[in-house]
Amino acid sequence: MTGLTAEQTVDGVGRLLWLSQELAAALAAWDEPSDDAALRVWVAGARRRLATHIDEWRSQLPESVLLEPDARIRPGPGDEARLARLAGADDPGAFRAAANDVVEALVTVIDVLVAGAGPVADGALLRAGSAVRGDLVALAPPR
Repeated sequence: MTGLTAEQTVDGVGRLLWLSQELAAALAAWDEPSDDAALRVWVAGARRRLATHIDEWRSQLPESVLLEPDARIRPGPGDEARLARLAGADDPGAFRAAANDVVEALVTVIDVLVAGAGPVADGALLRAGSAVRGDLVALAPPR
């Protein structure tokens, strides 16, 4: 794969920030009463981890007004539908599946960014991507 342009990189980081913020909000809003202790613990832990991911992705946005970083915090293809499924989940099984779909989308975007990043110019992005990806893989909802 050839390297990503600055615009493609900012778009990817903006998408990661958007997805992370929306997933955190959806987890905070999920109020389905459940006797599933593992799921409740997962939701609480995921919200804490996502808060650090959100800070990390925000720090990766460039300060250049020419790249319009704030305008690039937006969903990518299929992201709004993923979040709608999560928001509409009416039982723990559907909630787990929808949350996992969002987590998988985050991992996929990170993989694309890391594959297209330059080892020198994008060193901070590579470190962040590696750390957050590891967190997300460990964060998969309980089945």
